[in-house]
Amino acid sequence: MNSVILVGRLTKDPEVKYVGEKNILVTNFTLAVDRKSKKESKGQKTDFIRIEAWKEAADICANKIKKGNLVSVKGELRIDEYLDKEENRRYSTKITTYNVTLLEHSKKQVNGIDIFEGEKVNMDEAMLPF
Repeated sequence: MNSVILVGRLTKDPEVKYVGEKNILVTNFTLAVDRKSKKESKGQKTDFIRIEAWKEAADICANKIKKGNLVSVKGELRIDEYLDKEENRRYSTKITTYNVTLLEHSKKQVNGIDIFEGEKVNMDEAMLPF
């Protein structure tokens, strides 16, 4: 079974593109994922993992997540093989995701205080209890 679950932060906004004759939506982004080193004194190391999303998952990535967001990604490990310009065999490793969940919005700092952005809710004043 090929199954991967990662939690990390986007290093930049997802790149959006359309591929093929049917213009299928694809997004790509890099996820910064912390891992502990074997020696506690060395602290955490960060892996930068390429993520690729297609169709519905790509739509969520294109419209709901951005740089700095903490997300959970579920998908499959994929290793692509290709030849470079000098005909050397190369490998590219990435996660192809089928599920992306926004866990936390990116935060801003104002005068050294963390400010978390929330989503605006459209509400009619008649719905308020007071």
